[in-house]
Amino acid sequence: VNIHLDPLQQFITSSTTSDKIGRNGRDEAEPMIGCSENPGEHTSTKPQNKPIIQWNRKDQRRYDVSLMIFNSVLDAYSKLGSSSTGSPFDLRRNMVQSAERLLLEVAGTAPLFSPSRTDHDSTMKRSPYNVLQITQPDAYSFNIVMHAWSQLCPRLSRSHSSDDGEEGSSSTIASAAAERIHSILEMMYELSEEERAERTTYDSIAAAIEKSMNRSNDDALVSRTISPNASSYNAILTAWSNCSDRKSATKALDLFRMMLERYNISCHARDALVRNKCQNELSSSKPRRDFTAKTDSFPDSRTLVALLKSIQILSSSMEFEDALKFVDSIREFATKVDDQNEWSHARDILPPTGKRKPDRIFNVFVCNAIIRTYSNLPATTLEEYRRCCERIDDLIEILESSHSVKPDVATRGMAIHAWEKSHRFAHECSDKEAKNCAKMRSAKARVHADAILSHMQSTTSRRGLLFEKPLSIICDVIAMHGDAGETTEAEELYLRAREGNTSYVPILAAIIEALSSNAANNILHVKKAHQFLSEFENDIMKSNLRVLPDMKFTRLYNAVIAGYISSTEKTDGIELAKTLLTHMIEKHTSNPQHIARPNTTTFVKVMTALARGEDNAQQLDMLLGEMDKINNQSKLLPAELAANVVPNKVVYDLVLKSHTRSSAKGSNEHVSALLDRIKKDPNISSDDLSQIFDSHELPQRSNNDYCHGEIKQSSTNPILKSYKKMFHAHLKKRTTNGAEAAAALLHEMEDKYASGENDYRPDIYMFNTVMNAWQQCELSNTDKSISPSKKAEDLLDYVCKKREEGVECLGPNDLTFSICLHSWCKSSRRDAPKHAENILRRKIESSKENCDIVVSSMDWNSAIAKWREDPTLGPDRARKLFIEMNQRYIDSRDERSAPNVVTVNTLLDVYAKSKGEKSAEEAEAILNEIIRSYKSGEGVIVPNIISFRSCMDAWIRRREPETPKRVYSLLKSMIEFSKSERR
Repeated sequence: VNIHLDPLQQFITSSTTSDKIGRNGRDEAEPMIGCSENPGEHTSTKPQNKPIIQWNRKDQRRYDVSLMIFNSVLDAYSKLGSSSTGSPFDLRRNMVQSAERLLLEVAGTAPLFSPSRTDHDSTMKRSPYNVLQITQPDAYSFNIVMHAWSQLCPRLSRSHSSDDGEEGSSSTIASAAAERIHSILEMMYELSEEERAERTTYDSIAAAIEKSMNRSNDDALVSRTISPNASSYNAILTAWSNCSDRKSATKALDLFRMMLERYNISCHARDALVRNKCQNELSSSKPRRDFTAKTDSFPDSRTLVALLKSIQILSSSMEFEDALKFVDSIREFATKVDDQNEWSHARDILPPTGKRKPDRIFNVFVCNAIIRTYSNLPATTLEEYRRCCERIDDLIEILESSHSVKPDVATRGMAIHAWEKSHRFAHECSDKEAKNCAKMRSAKARVHADAILSHMQSTTSRRGLLFEKPLSIICDVIAMHGDAGETTEAEELYLRAREGNTSYVPILAAIIEALSSNAANNILHVKKAHQFLSEFENDIMKSNLRVLPDMKFTRLYNAVIAGYISSTEKTDGIELAKTLLTHMIEKHTSNPQHIARPNTTTFVKVMTALARGEDNAQQLDMLLGEMDKINNQSKLLPAELAANVVPNKVVYDLVLKSHTRSSAKGSNEHVSALLDRIKKDPNISSDDLSQIFDSHELPQRSNNDYCHGEIKQSSTNPILKSYKKMFHAHLKKRTTNGAEAAAALLHEMEDKYASGENDYRPDIYMFNTVMNAWQQCELSNTDKSISPSKKAEDLLDYVCKKREEGVECLGPNDLTFSICLHSWCKSSRRDAPKHAENILRRKIESSKENCDIVVSSMDWNSAIAKWREDPTLGPDRARKLFIEMNQRYIDSRDERSAPNVVTVNTLLDVYAKSKGEKSAEEAEAILNEIIRSYKSGEGVIVPNIISFRSCMDAWIRRREPETPKRVYSLLKSMIEFSKSERR
């Protein structure tokens, strides 16, 4: 910009002419008009001895070219300042400010060369030698700068803020830009009034006619006509419409009223009559020409669109009736203006462009803006929604009967959106009468959907291109039919929209959802949805298209399964859901590229239905086994083909509940085995494990509990039962007082057992329950004098002491250490990281003596992650833990404690949040070592996007000059790694 634009700026604003221009302002090779070719006759340098040179058509062309160059420079600055360039905000703002400074600098020379000066000094008059100095901006020059300010702010949603600088939100930037545009508009007003004061009305009209008739005389130079036109007002209205505050909308409305007032004062119809009269007087020797009356200051369609966008902000703070009348008035205004323009054109009063008819203000863009405003009015009742929708339908009917404006796809789409919005409001309402009107609303929306489909079928050559745009509109209408219970109408619309289209997954999802939601009325609706899904499956798998399994296909199968389960015929519905799930399992295991790929949600839906019945534990065990098989198979498949089937907390909870209710022999053994599996599952977090532990009471076991395969009857001591009820009642409080009471009750039971009452014997599971209660109080604890994590650690110390004393039933197990570790990880104490690492090392030492205690990857990750709270010592301690974890895995080769990508990401996050001077370099070095180890085959950890982002965060926190380069280098490395791994 500084290289190319500044010379042009100096060329225009300089007080001297180019070297190729003579001292009299013309090319020296060309003789000047009214002067002798002998330069010796004009050797005097006094200005008063120079003859007055006539202004001819060639001089006018030179003036026009200089003005065009000036406007080109302004336009270049304007484009560089637009938000669409993606440049930083400060740079764009400097470009816009440079354009404004250049405009003001050139406009500031106006008084010196004013054509109305009365002195006879020839240096002050217009002549060819000062054509560059008298170049003045026109209305287009001002409009360029105003448009540059309006484009400075990006068009963001009103709920987001701008990230381009420290100026605040997008609305704040737009408000400042609009205020700047308003200042420029006021300057145009002042210059326009100054010009009007310099000339009479007749002289201005006569000069304009002379220009239009290409006459040449000394007064033929066009004056500085910079009166604001429609483009000027549109620029500031666009800037106000980008603001989200009510004051901006009020200012936009006031500006629109000012625009109308100035237009009424100018009276273009009277002006046209006067001009025609003057034209007859000045051109009697020539045939009469049609003169185009200037109506640039009158609102056009862009004006109304920007105004309506601002009104949407203002209407939110108005009453519904006032807002509705206001929009109706704008609609009536646009209609009357078009009628008035047609009447004026028929009488040769207001011809905008010669013989052509005037452009209609009420076009399809204004119509869409009015419809959008209607649909966003602050309606609070169903009646108000209905009135808005009826206004929209009436407007579309008027457009259909019009010969000049026709509704397009966007128009009907917004009408459907308005009816759908009313439908959602009625659906949330509990009024029965409101819900009964669902059929009426769906019928209204169906009219527009049929019109859209008819338009699509009539444009067969562009059908594939146009069909994607109204696709969501058709889906909304199908959903409305489904909510109204009109399954037949929904099927008809689906079949019509599907004809000739191969990519109709969204409308297939809409019809399946509509039919499945009516399963409570008749299971045949779900069977019909299953039929549509089967047809789609056959078409896709038999086609030559390479279609891979995707989540959008899985959702279709899950919707049908959910429909079967929610039907009134429970038995048949569950059996059909199991059949469909079996079909998905078979197709995926035999062909991983089949679209019928299940996920965890698919299994959960069927297992939930089975768990509600009786004695379905065996079937749930079978489904759990199928999940394990698919999970093992997915580990060998690429990421795009692998099924996301992993047993989670919900699955385990369903199986446990089913076995708890079951009366079959061996259910308790299944519960114990499943609980042992849950504790060792790395996908189950400590919180999930705590919830499962709270939901299911673990059975107590000892060497004397079994006799010939039968479990002994538990004690029927009523005092013991009351103790257990009180114990669990305290735990359900989830407070520190409840945990304290439960711990006291536990010690009381221990004292009773020590005194000889064997029924009161506590075990490690009860201590784990109390420790878990303390863990759950950690986040909600407000009493700083009590540390729940310290209370949990005290219980751990107590059971360890009991184990050393020979009490086997109170020996700590894997869950005991895990609960205490995760409790410290939730603690906000400053020494919490040290305590968490201490518990981890105690668990490592216990695992050497007890093979049932396993230090899992989750334990290591939790301890490493806790060190992020210590920005000084955290990186060093976390790195040492990572090295120790990796070395232990190399020595033991136990996959349960193997480092994974979560471990790496946790370590990098610790470095990202530290305050070390070399933390960013060390984090990047760790990432590079992980990548090198993976590529060479020495390691199996694959970095992901979180790994790279953590390193970027570490550099961003440094805020150093080299930060952008290092972040960009990491971004390039991530892209290259992604391409090499095809992930």
